[in-house]
Amino acid sequence: MEFTLDFPFIRDILKREYARARDEIRDLGVLRALESSQQRDDARIAAAPDVGTLACRAGCTWCCYFTVDVRAAEVFRILNFVEQSFTPEEKAGVYAEERTKNAALSKLGEGERVTRNVKCPVLNEGRCTIYETRPQSRRNYHATNVAGCRQKPFTGLSGEEVPAEFDDLGPRKPDRAQGGCVARSGISRQNVLTVSLTVL
Repeated sequence: MEFTLDFPFIRDILKREYARARDEIRDLGVLRALESSQQRDDARIAAAPDVGTLACRAGCTWCCYFTVDVRAAEVFRILNFVEQSFTPEEKAGVYAEERTKNAALSKLGEGERVTRNVKCPVLNEGRCTIYETRPQSRRNYHATNVAGCRQKPFTGLSGEEVPAEFDDLGPRKPDRAQGGCVARSGISRQNVLTVSLTVL
């Protein structure tokens, strides 16, 4: 499939979004500004004339096994959502799954860790339980043909190739920049690190 990028159009969106985000960070704070920016991005995607060509649909979980990069602000937004929306049992389940995965992956070097595919701990029965607060890198995963998603090799903990739905490994390490934010937030460091790992 061939496609072209409209660079002036993209630069205009980025310029306007940067200015608006800067103002919203000042006026609303980082987390509310992030939420607002993500809502605008979702609206742009939904209004795109070619949105019907996307293969991404409810129930498709292929990208829920790929490595994810997140920003510290996204971790805090997700943590707030989990703490406010999940039952104590749901929180305990997500945190326990994450600790188990982290223990398995802690034996691997950073290079090996990023080559492993992991089931996101907030994926439950084929649905994202944090969908409205999912990281930007998850909002940007859009395929026009699910066959391309299926072609990505899935590698398990011992290096064997396994189907994504059977791969149950752990996440990458959290970003070091989060440490200072955590110290100043007053939120439990263990919960922030657990959620950081969950979305990585």
